[in-house]
Amino acid sequence: LQKSDLSEEDRKICDTIKEDMKERQKKISEIQLSLPKRNGLLLRLILGQVNLTLLSEKESPTNERYYAFRETFNYYSLFQGFVQILQYYYQRGCLYRLKTLGETDKMVVTGEGFRSFMWRGLSFLLPFLFAIYIFQLYSAYTLFKIANSSDCHEWQFAALGSLFLALASGNIITTLGVINHKLRRTPSKVD
Repeated sequence: LQKSDLSEEDRKICDTIKEDMKERQKKISEIQLSLPKRNGLLLRLILGQVNLTLLSEKESPTNERYYAFRETFNYYSLFQGFVQILQYYYQRGCLYRLKTLGETDKMVVTGEGFRSFMWRGLSFLLPFLFAIYIFQLYSAYTLFKIANSSDCHEWQFAALGSLFLALASGNIITTLGVINHKLRRTPSKVD
């Protein structure tokens, strides 16, 4: 059947059908782009059969709740990095001093005994440690507050809040226990 054999009305119907088919083909292509694709070899080796799907720019989390916590978490991350640098310098200083005093022949991270010279660095470091623990508690509070809001239906906020609460509690209990243990013991050497 040739197009010239059709009446004017039939040609218009055919053109409408062709346009409709093109439009549906575009929609199918858009849907296929948003479907998860098969992971590459490296991701399949690492993740197994778990498909990893990254959101496009249009679909990325424009969630108000996410942005409510993002700034808090960014400040927490920066401060945590700073505290880790302080911990590194404290521990390095203690290890070098022990090596210099001849109390150890190698750089051991876990050594028995606590010397009086260690209190100076530790007393400087403790306020920063407790500040980061308070920041962890504040992060947990912020996440629980977001999770309990009426418009929040995501479980991740409550789960992450629980993790921050466990992290802060564990850190505080452990640090207080270590300080208590070191205070009860008499320093073995005075500098």
